[in-house]
Amino acid sequence: MSKSLGNVIEPAELIERYGTDATRYLLLRHVHPFDDTDITWERLDEWYTANLVNGLGNLTSRILKMSETYDVSYELQHTQYLDEKSIVDFNLQKTLESIWENIGNLDAYIQREEPFKKIKIDEEGAKKDVRHLLAHLEGIAGQLQPFLPTTSETILTAIKENKKPENLFPRLP
Repeated sequence: MSKSLGNVIEPAELIERYGTDATRYLLLRHVHPFDDTDITWERLDEWYTANLVNGLGNLTSRILKMSETYDVSYELQHTQYLDEKSIVDFNLQKTLESIWENIGNLDAYIQREEPFKKIKIDEEGAKKDVRHLLAHLEGIAGQLQPFLPTTSETILTAIKENKKPENLFPRLP
């Protein structure tokens, strides 16, 4: 973006397109706080879709759908796992990268353990896997609270109510 070239993206446009929490995420994770950052609508759309729609949104949906379908009981532990040093050091990108690494690890766990298949042959084992996923999803929601407060609250409420939420992040038109 460059004021002299006239290709500036207004924050209000970002919020209109992606919503408040998604805009916060995009700016905090992908825009360097001190140096220039090359930003385009195409890149923003790519990050939004890959990390929010297909990443956090899909993971939340999968876990809560299994929990709801298998009637898994889980009580919120109210834990938060914040890397306070990276926040104090103003390294918010590192903090968010760490959270998204956890999201990837949970996706890998689902693929490896396949609780959606295990439920047919080992109901208790599958429910144990889903409780494990819920505990880690709660941790991710706690980590996200300072960055995506509405999304964090939506995930925690969905876990508490054992009900899959509407899509956290709608697909772009």
